Amino acid sequence: MVQGKVTLREISRKLEMEFNQKDEWVVKALEKSAPHQDISGKSPSEWAAGSVCSGDVRIERLDPEYTIEGHFKARVPVLCPRCTEEGTVAREGNFRIFVRPQGAREVNEEGDDPDYIFLSTPWLDMVEILSEQLVAAESLVERPDQDLAGKPHECVTSKELEKVPSEQSELSTGQNDSKARNSPFAVLGKLKELKGLKRGK
Repeated sequence: MVQGKVTLREISRKLEMEFNQKDEWVVKALEKSAPHQDISGKSPSEWAAGSVCSGDVRIERLDPEYTIEGHFKARVPVLCPRCTEEGTVAREGNFRIFVRPQGAREVNEEGDDPDYIFLSTPWLDMVEILSEQLVAAESLVERPDQDLAGKPHECVTSKELEKVPSEQSELSTGQNDSKARNSPFAVLGKLKELKGLKRGK
C-alpha cells in the first residue's frame, strides 16, 4: 500500500491489515480529520501529532463489489468548551462500506448512502475512508474526558461556579438590568475574568 492507497489488484479475495498512528497514511487521515485551528488551537499537523489511533480493516472482494469492514480507537486533542483547558477525548467506531467499481464508460453515480461508494479509480483511498470515520465519530459537543497527563478532566469552570452563591448563579434571559447581571453571558464574562486573574493576565 502506497500513501494509503490499496489497488484493487492487491485484493485477490481478502486483504486484512492493522494500523496505528505510526503509519504515514494514518497521520494523513488524522490531519485531514482535524478540526479548524480556531476551534482546536492547533494546526492539523499539531493536532495529528497529539493524537493516537489504532485499528484494523478487512477488504473483501465480492465481484463486482467490495466490502470494507473495520474498527478503530482513537484519542484526540480537544479544548474544553466550558473552561478552555486542553485535554483529550476518546473516539471509537465500527464501519462497513460497500464499494462498486465503475468502468471507464460508466457514468459516475452518486448516492445518498454514505456507506455505499461508487469507485472511479483503480484503488481505494484509505486516508479518505479513515478520516471520514474519525469525523463521523465526533460528538456534537466534544469535551475532554482526560487532561494532558491522562488523568480525568476536572472542568475549572465547574469549580469556579461552585464558589458563586446560588442566588447569583441563576440563569435568566437578561431582559432588564437586574436580570442582565445574571444572564448566561454575564456569568461567562465573570468566569472569563476569573480565569484571566488566575493566569495573571
